[in-house]
Amino acid sequence: LVGLVQWGVFGFYKFEPFAMLGGVIWAVGNACVPFIIQNCGLSGQLVWSVTNMLTGWATGTFGLFGKEKDTVEYFGINVIGVMVAVLSLAPFALMKEAEAPDAESLLAASADKPSKTNPLRSGETSSRAANRHGASQPDTGSRERGGDSYNFAAGFVVALIAGVFMGSNFDPPTYLQQIGPPEHS
Repeated sequence: LVGLVQWGVFGFYKFEPFAMLGGVIWAVGNACVPFIIQNCGLSGQLVWSVTNMLTGWATGTFGLFGKEKDTVEYFGINVIGVMVAVLSLAPFALMKEAEAPDAESLLAASADKPSKTNPLRSGETSSRAANRHGASQPDTGSRERGGDSYNFAAGFVVALIAGVFMGSNFDPPTYLQQIGPPEHS
């Protein structure tokens, strides 16, 4: 609605569908996020963020996708800045996932605390109590598809693709700005 009002205020200028391609590119990249998080965890966000940054930087620096090259006064400092940004993400790659407590330790901790909510005292079976307290059932679906390494690799590849999409979403409207208004507008 806001866009329609703005369009009217500025005189119903020519609509450029090519400019909307940037929004489509972003939406496709963004639609990949649940798959990435499910298969890679938050490390997937690191992958698509670095790819996003590098794609945007490379697009401007080397003039990819029809965009004119950006001029940078101190190219060496620009490259050092990109390298520092990429290297600053390295500590995140070293983070390990915290191990979840197993069902037995949850039940033992629960049994030591006398309370009205103690599942062992309320007549629940131990497996039902463990499930209620957050213990998970074994995931047989990932084994059928090839295991956790397959899922992580699939999420990693999708994160790379999403990063390229998110890093290039401003290219279509930037291209239109660089070529100028059409002759028939």
